[in-house]
Amino acid sequence: MRAMRGDVYLLQEVHLRDEEDAAAFTREWGWGPSGWSVGGVHADGVGILFRGASFVVEEVVSTVVGRVLYVDFLFQRSQFRVVNVYSPAQRGRRLKVFQDLPGCLLTTRSLILGGDFNVNLDTGAGEDGIDHFARALADLVRDFSLVDAFRATHPTDPGFTWRNSRGAASRLDYIFMGGGQSGVKCVLLPSWASDHDMLRASLPMDGPEWGRGFWRLNTSLLGSDAFVTSFTGVARRVASLAYLHGRLNRGEPVDWAAHEGAKERLRNRLEVRAKALVFQAQLRELEEGERPTAYFFQAARGRRGASVIAGLRRVLGTLAEGPEMLAVAESYYAELFSRRACDPAVEARLLDCVSARLWSEEAQDMEADVTLEEVRRALFSLRGGHAPGHDGLPGEFYIAFWHLLGPDLLEVYRALLERGALSASMKKGVLVLLHKGGVRTELGNWRPLTLLNTDYKVLAKVATARLRRVMGGLVNQDQTCGVPGRSCSLALSLTGKVVVVRLVLLPLLLHLAYVFPVPARAKIALTRAVFRFLWGGRYEYVSRELMYAPLAGGGVSRGCH
Repeated sequence: MRAMRGDVYLLQEVHLRDEEDAAAFTREWGWGPSGWSVGGVHADGVGILFRGASFVVEEVVSTVVGRVLYVDFLFQRSQFRVVNVYSPAQRGRRLKVFQDLPGCLLTTRSLILGGDFNVNLDTGAGEDGIDHFARALADLVRDFSLVDAFRATHPTDPGFTWRNSRGAASRLDYIFMGGGQSGVKCVLLPSWASDHDMLRASLPMDGPEWGRGFWRLNTSLLGSDAFVTSFTGVARRVASLAYLHGRLNRGEPVDWAAHEGAKERLRNRLEVRAKALVFQAQLRELEEGERPTAYFFQAARGRRGASVIAGLRRVLGTLAEGPEMLAVAESYYAELFSRRACDPAVEARLLDCVSARLWSEEAQDMEADVTLEEVRRALFSLRGGHAPGHDGLPGEFYIAFWHLLGPDLLEVYRALLERGALSASMKKGVLVLLHKGGVRTELGNWRPLTLLNTDYKVLAKVATARLRRVMGGLVNQDQTCGVPGRSCSLALSLTGKVVVVRLVLLPLLLHLAYVFPVPARAKIALTRAVFRFLWGGRYEYVSRELMYAPLAGGGVSRGCH
């Protein structure tokens, strides 16, 4: 091993009997830190060796004695977790190993999983011909977005790592890398000391850096009676405290002894919390904001590989990488979202052409106080499974606790409409980028999507439901989409037919560009040229202020901004 010049070594079946053997192996290695899991009376034992002083081992954990070992370490300021597995040939003992593996993989660190798994992912069978564990390993690889390093490097090579004297061979040893890591290479090396060959993988150190992200409620907790009961109790205690606080502010009689006792408990709690924060400030940044769960990592890790932007193309064509990408993105979106010049005279003529008006009864209906039933219908019409905003609370949370939150939501909405302004949290969103296809270094191939808080979406749904009731009398008959009671199958006017032709022709041209591909930048320029030719040669802009401009009678004066 010393001659191989590797950095990290994963050893299986090292026949460690006790801690004395582990200490002897550590002294014999002597090239850097190491971690061991002894095997006792069985021919077990696994070890992880590090070469060099650049590796800082933070934690060594053996989850299955002599079979599963993981080490958390730092290397070049990057956090890693390497997991070493030696899966038994016996089914019963192997089951314990596979049951413990998910807990070892729950981490936000860069992940490396390797070892002898005693299953063949290519054929779905192990040495004993049973495929249940192969399917379990395949599910594990899928759920945690792992990459088979050897198969990614050699798609068609059988890559047998085990052979016996009878000529049987199988691929039982693997090295898996986290899905966000690119440039992984893996080769198979013969070994004279074992009936298993060695796998050697290399991993570049220029992978993406992940930010802390946002907290998001684990919606599976909503199905737990214990969680629902606990939250309900907290909500009721908060409501009781709010009632008592109101009595105190109004000067009504209160139990001053209980009041002072509560203040003393609060001071003690804040003091304990302050001491904890001081202690944590002396440590490294916490790896996670909450205890990890399989739900969280299946949701987050599975999307990381698809959201990686390794580089961005500048206007001049050069590639920006690392921190330089921030300047490219800022310049691109500053231009995309910047205020455009608008002609006030044209805006005035546009308003003069708006002849549709609300009847007085309709205006009163639009401006009436929001009702609890409106809020309930809007909330329960939200589709499940959507990502929440920065507060992390999805629609499922509000639905589960509607009986507690409904009246408070109604009170908040009425106060906002009375004030005419949204709360600060409702004006804030989380901007994410979704890859539309094409070259990943072109920002034009990434669609920005703003994730908004659920309380804002419910209020918007209430307003939309009211607008739908009056849209039929305000929107021209040529507009069929989005208006209740109208369909695109209705007879179209001449203007509508021209619109349909344009909407059909443009996708056809785009399809031709897809069949006969052109460079990405040329494709974007060609698409813009065709669009401008079809729609008048230049873009039309309407200022946001115009959208809120009051009409001369027949409009709605109440709203939020």
